[in-house]
Amino acid sequence: MLGSLFRHMGAYKDARKVFELSRDMANDFEDWGQLILAYESIAKTCLEDTEYANSLVAAKKMMQVCWFANSPDFEISAYDQLGRTYFYLQYVSRAEFYNNRVRYGVRENPQSVERKIATELFIRNQKLKTKMNKHEKLGYRLVRRRHTKIVDQTVQDYSDILEAINLINNLRGKKPHIMLIDNDP
Repeated sequence: MLGSLFRHMGAYKDARKVFELSRDMANDFEDWGQLILAYESIAKTCLEDTEYANSLVAAKKMMQVCWFANSPDFEISAYDQLGRTYFYLQYVSRAEFYNNRVRYGVRENPQSVERKIATELFIRNQKLKTKMNKHEKLGYRLVRRRHTKIVDQTVQDYSDILEAINLINNLRGKKPHIMLIDNDP
């Protein structure tokens, strides 16, 4: 809803960010219907923003998910989006091809080589994304641990320096200027 509002206001970059977040969430939850809608929204937004190449990529990804999810209604919608994008790219014969598919409700044969390849690529990409997400989460934990260790070490070094300053001041008979708060009972 927010992405559509941004798109209607002409804030295409913001709309695209919202739709990309929606795409990522749908992908994480394996909600193929929402993933298809997110790609459709990205394609429409890019088309309105005259980013035709990006619109074409999103429409093709939409088609790939449609074939994987075996979604006939969304498949026709993907053909419509591909036809409009090719029209704006001035590929009239391709635009006409997809327009005819929409007009006559022609779907890709489930046994076609193109559909099988696209579906297999989608499955492989999903497996790759799953592996990458696991590594990213692990990497985040490792970076966080390293960061925590660095912060802890820095605090310890700073504490040691303050103790040394206070010890020197005590030996000179001066009051310590900086007091450390000791949390140990």
